[in-house]
Amino acid sequence: MAQAPPSRSAAATGTAAGTAAEAPDLSGGWGEQRGRLHKGLRRLDVLFFLICILVGLDTIGSVAAQGPQGLTWMAILAIAFFLPYGLLVAGLGSAFPAQGGPYVWTRLALGRLTAGLNQIPYWISNPAWMGGSLCITVLTTWEEFLTPLPGGWKYAAGLVLIRGGALAVVQSVRIGKWVPIAGAVARIVLLGFFLVSVVVFAARHGVHTLPTGEFAPTYVGFVALAPVLIFNFAGFELPSSAAEEMKNPRRDIPLSILRSGLASLVLYGGPIPGILFVLPSQDIGSLGGFTDACKAAFTVYGGSIAADGTVTLTLRRKYPDVTRPYAVPDGRAGTWLVTVLATGFVAFTVVVLIWPGFGVGWFGTEGSAAASLPEAFSGERLQYTLSQVVPLLRFLVIGLVFYALGAKTRRSEG
Repeated sequence: MAQAPPSRSAAATGTAAGTAAEAPDLSGGWGEQRGRLHKGLRRLDVLFFLICILVGLDTIGSVAAQGPQGLTWMAILAIAFFLPYGLLVAGLGSAFPAQGGPYVWTRLALGRLTAGLNQIPYWISNPAWMGGSLCITVLTTWEEFLTPLPGGWKYAAGLVLIRGGALAVVQSVRIGKWVPIAGAVARIVLLGFFLVSVVVFAARHGVHTLPTGEFAPTYVGFVALAPVLIFNFAGFELPSSAAEEMKNPRRDIPLSILRSGLASLVLYGGPIPGILFVLPSQDIGSLGGFTDACKAAFTVYGGSIAADGTVTLTLRRKYPDVTRPYAVPDGRAGTWLVTVLATGFVAFTVVVLIWPGFGVGWFGTEGSAAASLPEAFSGERLQYTLSQVVPLLRFLVIGLVFYALGAKTRRSEG
């Protein structure tokens, strides 16, 4: 008699047992915490989560401010950084779908100390971004389209925005997931409406021509754009921080990365040409470029424009038997390639952020490194460098202090 096929419940039990057997031993009460998690993230939730992370409205103007070559460098970095980075995260996220994502991957590969030091600057950059360019963009948009915020009202509104964001983060996944979902839908609707408005604006008023020569990439443009584009393209790893709250992380993470990556390129690739078509290049500001372009394009619904234009191979070696539902193409050679590309661009970005204009004017190339400094630090290279290096050193010291304070707990755990 032929044996009956295993039931779906039995297969699911076997899969769960296999996953549990492969789960890395992180000790320290990790298993107890896992038992409290609820699998409430579906594939569509993860997709919207990634779109909300990857598509930043506050940096679109920074890319457009560099002119048509911003599009060229975006296309180049999409192939040279975005794609390799996505392949790496898809492989790690599907092979090690543990709650904590990048922290767990680093800890498994290099130990707790390195993982802790890695996570402090990684996460502390988020409040700095939220209280910086994001807050400025939101308040500028409010004042341009709704009502001015005089005096202390601007600070009060910024405080409400920051505290509201912090409150959303500490909610359970069941409730908190609706914030990034709403953010993703808002981005799609706003950018779609902007593109439609640009088409109507072009039909009525014409557009600014984009000379072919301005699309040619330059090193000066690369130094200016690399930090912004790398920041735009970063975020694939964030859903993996809640991997054990996903219905099927081994399958959902790679698919969501693929779909959100394509969606992000479309959502970035449309508005940037729209800004360049609507605004003269000299009138595009880094932070307010997208807002100004919206004001110009939305005049088709009433109004006018004034004359002034007012990651790592260590995990593969240490855990060779872990099931990898998704692997980087071409085996070890492909993994090395995407690792070197992704890590190299991130390392270069860090250097440029600490030392703006790095390499500009070298070997007879055009441009001046001094001109790459922010206006507030014009002619003050040392002061600017200290303003970047000192906070980074503080973050590392904070990490070392907390690691030392945890020594007693680690000894008690054995």
